[in-house]
Amino acid sequence: MADIYIDESSQTRNRYLLLGGVIIPTMTVDLTNACLAAARLPELPHGEMKWGKVSTAKEKAYRRVVDCFFDATEFRGVHFHSVVIDTHGLDNHQHNGSSSEVGFN
Repeated sequence: MADIYIDESSQTRNRYLLLGGVIIPTMTVDLTNACLAAARLPELPHGEMKWGKVSTAKEKAYRRVVDCFFDATEFRGVHFHSVVIDTHGLDNHQHNGSSSEVGFN
C-alpha cells in the first residue's frame, strides 16, 4: 500500500504547467511527515510552503526540506513523478469543446 500526493503549478499564469507527485509507502508516511516537520523548524512551523517566494530568512528551512527528500533515511522507497506541459501547444477549441478545465482534467 502507498499514499500518493500530487500538486500542480499555476494553470493560467505560466506558459508551462507542471504536475508532480510523490508516492510514499504507507508504512513510512508517519516517519516521512516527522522528517519534514522537523526540517521546517524553526523558520516555517505552519502553513503552505510557497516555492516561488523563498525569503533569505527562510531559505535554510527550504533547503532542509529538500534535503529530506534526497538524503533522509525516512525517504528510502519514495518515488517521484512529474510532467511538464507547454500550455501554448494546447488547443482547447479543437479538442475540449473550448473548455480549458476539461483539457486540464
